Amino acid sequence: SSSSIIGSNAQTINIVNLVGATYGTDATTIVSLRSTFEGSNGDLLFCVNDDDNMNRRGTWTRATNTLSLKLCSNTTLVAETSYAIQFDFTNGPYPQASPAVTIALAGTGTASTTVTFSAVDVFKSTLTIQGVPAGASPLVLSNPREQVGTCDGNSKFMDCVVELEFPRGASDYNITIQLQNLDTAVGTVEFFQRPRVYTQA
Repeated sequence: SSSSIIGSNAQTINIVNLVGATYGTDATTIVSLRSTFEGSNGDLLFCVNDDDNMNRRGTWTRATNTLSLKLCSNTTLVAETSYAIQFDFTNGPYPQASPAVTIALAGTGTASTTVTFSAVDVFKSTLTIQGVPAGASPLVLSNPREQVGTCDGNSKFMDCVVELEFPRGASDYNITIQLQNLDTAVGTVEFFQRPRVYTQA
């Protein structure tokens, strides 16, 4: 920002739509903030419950998947200065593409002193990480699993069974079947048929 942001104006940074992040089951949760090796340490600037002694904390709102970082009343975000913080969360159980995360600044101080920035999109990377396209983007969740099946029968006719467990409500799973140690001389590949999928609640 080209203007300093003063904590006494009740300024709050909201990081919204962190879908796939979990902080327990409570409606709101206090999130611990840490310093980083890059930029000025921003973790000391944020407080909760309007208590300047409870700094290095943010508030997670489960219903909106939002992390709110409220400036302590006795602190200031200095203009033209980069700040960095770290915080931990638990990944959700379902694979997903990166959600549309936004960041905004709001304030409830007087109109002449409050600084407000409308929501902007958080940067998304196109880098592939460990085989996951755009895996460096926020909250891309991938859950690859490998399961070995068992086969019964003779060298020409065999029934193979593989059991896979998927989280309830999961979608868009890709299944790859690999056949190894095949005896092509007796036509094993020729008799490979389309797999049948059975589901159980």
